[in-house]
Amino acid sequence: MKIVLRFLLWLDFPFQKPICLLKVSFVALFLQKVFLVQSVRFLRRYLFQVVSVIGALKLRLI
Repeated sequence: MKIVLRFLLWLDFPFQKPICLLKVSFVALFLQKVFLVQSVRFLRRYLFQVVSVIGALKLRLI
């Protein structure tokens, strides 16, 4: 039993760095996704406001 446990611990050692890199990559991808979603939401609101102002100017409401 101890031999199996030691083997598993030894086997885990070479994979610690790649697992850590994968975790960092997942966090980076998550943050990029959040930034992209927030950017798209902001641009949609901004474009809607610009279109509303242009429409109001055409109708001479402003």
